[in-house]
Parts: sequence; structure tokens; C-alpha cells
Amino acid sequence: MLASLGLTAGGLVLIFWPSEDARVLGRAIGIVFAANGILLAISAFSVIRLGYDWAVLAFEAIWMLSLGLPLWIDPSGSATALASVTGAVLFLGSAIQVLLVAALKNELFGPDRELLEGMLGLVLGAAMLRYPTIGVRGVATLTGIWMLGSGVLVGITALVLAGFGNLPDYGSGVSKTA
Repeated sequence: MLASLGLTAGGLVLIFWPSEDARVLGRAIGIVFAANGILLAISAFSVIRLGYDWAVLAFEAIWMLSLGLPLWIDPSGSATALASVTGAVLFLGSAIQVLLVAALKNELFGPDRELLEGMLGLVLGAAMLRYPTIGVRGVATLTGIWMLGSGVLVGITALVLAGFGNLPDYGSGVSKTA
């Protein structure tokens, strides 16, 4: 649930990003990707104990950390370079995520959430790669939309896993012939 809140809050901040400084935005996106990677790594280790398939989470963690840390440490001063790097992170990471989910049929989170999140990243990443001159506001908005969408999907998954998605079937005692 912490990842959901962080992604959702970060997404809202980026959607309403006030600065035109690409380095500041690059550092913010790098921090978000790295923090997301750390939380995904923790999740991957947690689901191993439960006996679930952890490969998708582990891949996402490695991908986010490997690209988030360098962006956090040394962000580019160019909005075009930032759009290209962020677009590549979202597009390639999401493409591999969709392929892994299709191959592994992830039973813990269900393919729906993973596929929706992957498709969102594919579309937004492709937009950044296709239009790298969208500027700082464009990069902030598209990355914010991805974070907000991912945060909501992760939150829904967390609620379902916590038992809030298992609502009682109040009609189960009623005869279908009556």
C-alpha cells in the first residue's frame, strides 16, 4: 500500500509540476524510479515466502533501480534527453513486463493488473519516444499519468490481497429456481 500511495502522490505532483528545469525533473523521476524499484524488490522477496511467482516483480525492481539510480545521481539537463530516457524506461520495461506476464501467468496479482500497467507504460513510453521534444511539462505530465495509473492499480491489488476484494456473496443462500 505504501508503493501505491507514493506512486499516486508522486504522479499528482508531476502532473502539476511547476518547474521548467529538466535537471530537477530528471532527479525527481530518478528518485521515483529508484524508490519504486526498492519497494518492488521488497515485494519480490515477500512473495517468495508465500510461494508465489516472483519473477515479474524481481524484473521490475531491477529495471527500475538500474535506470532510476543513474537518473537520480546525474540527470540530463536536456528535456529531449529526459523524454527519450524516460520513454525508453517506460516502453521497454512495460514491453518486457507484458511478455513476462503472458509467459508466466502471474497468479499473485493476476494478469489483469500487470497487463493494464504494462499497456499504460507502453503507450506513454511510445508517446515520449515518438515526440521527444514535448518539453519538461510534457515529460512531467506523461510520467505523472503513468505514476498515477500504476499507483491506483497497485492500490487496488493491495486492497484485494488484504481481503477487501473478497466481498461476501449475499445471494448464495437463495434458490435460483424460486
